[in-house]
Amino acid sequence: MLVAAAIMAVMFLALSFCIAEMSTALPLNGGSYPFARFALGPFWGFVSGICEHIEYVLTPAVICYFIGAYLGAIFGPTVPEPVWWIGTYAVFLILNMFGVALTFRITLVVTLASLGVLLFFCVVALPEVDFARWALNIAADGSELPGGQGAFLPMGWSGVLAALPFAVWLYLAIEETPLAAEEAIDPVRDMPRGILLALVTLILTAVLIVAINPAVEGVGAHALAQSGEPVLDGFRAIFGGASADILGLIALSGLVASFHAILFAQGRQIFALSRAATCLLACP
Repeated sequence: MLVAAAIMAVMFLALSFCIAEMSTALPLNGGSYPFARFALGPFWGFVSGICEHIEYVLTPAVICYFIGAYLGAIFGPTVPEPVWWIGTYAVFLILNMFGVALTFRITLVVTLASLGVLLFFCVVALPEVDFARWALNIAADGSELPGGQGAFLPMGWSGVLAALPFAVWLYLAIEETPLAAEEAIDPVRDMPRGILLALVTLILTAVLIVAINPAVEGVGAHALAQSGEPVLDGFRAIFGGASADILGLIALSGLVASFHAILFAQGRQIFALSRAATCLLACP
């Protein structure tokens, strides 16, 4: 996973440089849609926009599922997970409907809270880290090595390839930043800076969490492979009890920030496509 995260970091860095350059030349809402439309014409621009819209339908659904998993792990099975899913969609859809300014303020607050709790986790987890004992406790057949000390790549490069779809989630949706281009005060300056600084932040937090969390005593890579709430498992191994659940709730802000921002991106994508369709119908 660590190697896969590094590979995806390089790929997303290349993608972000491209998006930063294009968002400066075409500071328009619509993500990849206006780029593809100017380069390839209306039809392929539409196809690109629809593909990106499908991403913004599926991604919040996945994030919402894991929000339910986190809340279910904290509060127990008394509340069915579908209730958390429906409630999450309802709350943040309503917040998005109140306007862009409120959306961005909420996103900023929950993002800062998420970064704060991740950095706190890394600081308190470092004394508990034993990489060879816990992070290397997976055998080549996928079973657990009780004493650790396994191979760094227990399943070879095929394991790295299998981990790539999971490593994508460490950086996914950075490409949605140009969807806020028309809301930026100075998009020519702010879009490239925002995209690249955001990616650097994601890379740093991804490396820290992927390297530290599996190595915490009492957690281990094998256990995290079965987990739907890995950071919460790390807090429970360090603190235990109610303290871990409180910190887990704060850590949930990372998922909330992603969910809230992608709902905004989905709305802007729909707006961009509908606006372009209106222009196509009105103009010969």
